[in-house]
Amino acid sequence: MKESETSRPSVRRLSVEAVLAWSALFVMWVILSGKFDAFHLGCGVVTVGALIWMHRALEPFRPHGSGEIRLRRLVPYMFWLAKEMLVAAVHVAIVILRPKGRLDPRLIRFESEQPTLLNAVIFGHSITLTPGTITLDLEDDRYLVHALTPGVARDVIEGSMHRRVARLTSDRPVATPRLLPHSDPTAP
Repeated sequence: MKESETSRPSVRRLSVEAVLAWSALFVMWVILSGKFDAFHLGCGVVTVGALIWMHRALEPFRPHGSGEIRLRRLVPYMFWLAKEMLVAAVHVAIVILRPKGRLDPRLIRFESEQPTLLNAVIFGHSITLTPGTITLDLEDDRYLVHALTPGVARDVIEGSMHRRVARLTSDRPVATPRLLPHSDPTAP
């Protein structure tokens, strides 16, 4: 068998994966930008293309255990995250319009063991994308998050986001995030 015949399925698989990844990322770009003019769509095409190219170019340098995102899990996660963003946006709007004792910002420190650094970064960004929370720092599985209300702080710790992010690259169960000292999500 010729070398090109044996490598063809992997090249084809790689091309299909690249097209699917590009499509998923471009859809996310359009959803998050909310702009449909030629300039913004063109920026999305170029940016997502560059990301896919960089990802493929850096693949040989990826450290062992860095994890590969499973596309069949990424797309449902993106829809779940969009729903959570919408629910959180409504909650933040209610808190702002009727603040009577509800607006009570706080910083929480917690530890969440994600399977890979990629999962940890996705988790931190997912927290930031959700209105009412901002990830301020991430170091060695330790997060510093600003939350607008005690309920939002509890949701970050007790919610399912950390498990959903971990499942993007791994089937290994992850522990519930653990609060670090001096970080009570209900205390002022």
